[in-house]
Amino acid sequence: MKRTKLILPESEKEFKKTMQTIVEFTTETILTRLGLLKPYLSLNEAYKIYGEGTVDRWMRERLIRKIKDGEGNSPVRISRIEIEAVAKTSNRAEWYIDYYGNIIDENLINKRLKNTKKKAVC
Repeated sequence: MKRTKLILPESEKEFKKTMQTIVEFTTETILTRLGLLKPYLSLNEAYKIYGEGTVDRWMRERLIRKIKDGEGNSPVRISRIEIEAVAKTSNRAEWYIDYYGNIIDENLINKRLKNTKKKAVC
């Protein structure tokens, strides 16, 4: 049986940010399933929200799938839930910004990386 590593938040700030992310994602998922938000974004909408380079990178890395219903010029769409999940979990810029939006210095980043290895639970 494969074990998953669980990384616990290091501070109350990180815990609050994690909880906020969970609430936002859950709310968007519920609103989508209730039909109050569209379940799909067009490729252009995704580009406007997340940036063309980011969306293209996520597609190259196979983190999100583009859905094309027809041949040729048919529109491309992306699952809202899928792209939101990727956006919440793989935003590389957040690795270097704390809860209050302050840029974290390099020494603190290295310290966090070392502590993450120690706190991983198998």
